[in-house]
Amino acid sequence: MKKIFSWKLINILRVLNFVGLYQAKFDAITEEAAEIAKLEAAKDEIQAAEDIQETPITGITEAAKVLKKNMADTMIIYCKKGLPLARNAGKTELVKILAHGASYINNASVTAALSRARVMKKTLEENHTIFTNIKPADIADMAAVIAAFDAVKGDTQDAIDDKKEDGTAAIYKGYVKGNAALKNIYDFFYGEYQKNDPVLVKKLADCMAIDQTGVHHTGITALITDPNPPAGAITNLLEFVTMKAIELNKQALSDITGVTSLIKIKPGTYHIEFSKVGYVTKVMIVKIKRGQIVTLEVTLARVV
Repeated sequence: MKKIFSWKLINILRVLNFVGLYQAKFDAITEEAAEIAKLEAAKDEIQAAEDIQETPITGITEAAKVLKKNMADTMIIYCKKGLPLARNAGKTELVKILAHGASYINNASVTAALSRARVMKKTLEENHTIFTNIKPADIADMAAVIAAFDAVKGDTQDAIDDKKEDGTAAIYKGYVKGNAALKNIYDFFYGEYQKNDPVLVKKLADCMAIDQTGVHHTGITALITDPNPPAGAITNLLEFVTMKAIELNKQALSDITGVTSLIKIKPGTYHIEFSKVGYVTKVMIVKIKRGQIVTLEVTLARVV
């Protein structure tokens, strides 16, 4: 997350520095003070969240490691068992969820490992008409290994993982707020000075465009949530959501933080599809300019 957006924090800092250099010009526009305050707050929020995100994660106990490995190995056995049926049925989304090795769970953090195992179990359980070779005893076996690891994973480790997750989500939200403030700051400035001092307006535009030029920094990132998560859900952040740029046939999956990104996209207007097993597919029309990373907050409704 930090690698994807670090250039945007630099951009915010550049704009705030520009404001300081031309403070009198900004002070002359009454509405600018509130927007600059919002940008300052977003900057502080991002930096604080990055500190949280970078908090080292301590190791878990040896007993928990054994149970985590057992959970990973067990889940992959049943996923492998169901994969051929998903392929034969042409269920590409189900294949994506199940087509992993044990390291996909075993090498993940505690929170991510549990989430991935639970999603796999739920997928096999809820699609019983497809996975006819997965029996109730198999579902019970999966539930047992998940519960065994969940019971001993350690409160400290779990808290640290949650803290890391909160840091990542907060960084994204900070950028959303920062982007909104940047747009308003520029528009107010443009409206006031474009007629009499277009060179100064161009300087602000150039300042905002630094590190945003080129296709490398053109794309889409999205935070995807369930607005009404089921009782007992660990989080409302949605993992394993496919974000697909339909015209480009380019896609990415959301991670444990609910975030997914597509970068190095050519400027244009695209239909962006968000889909996940058990949720209603959503399609949004998104226009992307050169050097722009569009940030989206997407909610998906569960299939009733």
